[in-house]
Order: sequence, then structure tokens, then C-alpha cells
Amino acid sequence: MITKINFLFSILLIVLFSATNLYSATYDLTGTWNYTLSGNWAQGDIGCSPGPAASGTCTITQTVDTFTFAYTSGVVCDPA
Repeated sequence: MITKINFLFSILLIVLFSATNLYSATYDLTGTWNYTLSGNWAQGDIGCSPGPAASGTCTITQTVDTFTFAYTSGVVCDPA
């Protein structure tokens, strides 16, 4: 009985380890993108206005399943 349990457990582990790449990103999003923000809002008592609508460019850099996002134009951070 123990050998059957060990065998089934081993098969389960093999399936789990082989399925880890099933949900990985399949498209490379790296590049410069145009965006538009509208209907901005802020929630809570943080003393921050949501800011005006904006449009510009942003960059996305993808390394495997890790993404880096940055606004490169159009958005102004003014935490006054």
C-alpha cells in the first residue's frame, strides 16, 4: 500500500512541476506604448486629488514573467 501511495505522490509531483509553465506569459510586451487616462479618481482621506486626464507614452520591459512599467510622458507626479 505504501508503494502505491509513493507512486501516486511521485506522479502528482511530476505533473505539478511540468505544469508550472502553463500560465507563463506567451507574448513579449516590451516596447513603447501610447496611453490615455480619463475618469481618474482617488479614494480615502489621503489628501490627494486624482489629477487631470492625461495621455502620452509609457515603456514596458519584460524579462520572462517579470514586467517593468514606466510613464515616459504625459503624467505629472505632484504630491504637494
